[in-house]
Amino acid sequence: MEETLILALIELDRRQVFGTGNERESIVVNLLMGDRSMEDIVRTASRINYDTVVVRLLQELQDGFEASISEEERLQWGYDRADINSLAMEC
Repeated sequence: MEETLILALIELDRRQVFGTGNERESIVVNLLMGDRSMEDIVRTASRINYDTVVVRLLQELQDGFEASISEEERLQWGYDRADINSLAMEC
């Protein structure tokens, strides 16, 4: 079912339902179902959106995540900004 929904979003985007040009690049079209990892969110978004939109999404996810955790949690989890940068390269 998930694949069918993603393909439907891709087709709607092809038909320019979400706009064109700058208007289209200003939004992220994605499918969010259940608990998703950041990697899953970005992978799905990269199938539907322009690369520039996915790069912006990655930056927004990273900024939001960094703002939500303390320095102690960063050290405890071994969080590194490079982790998200490497995810961007994979997608």
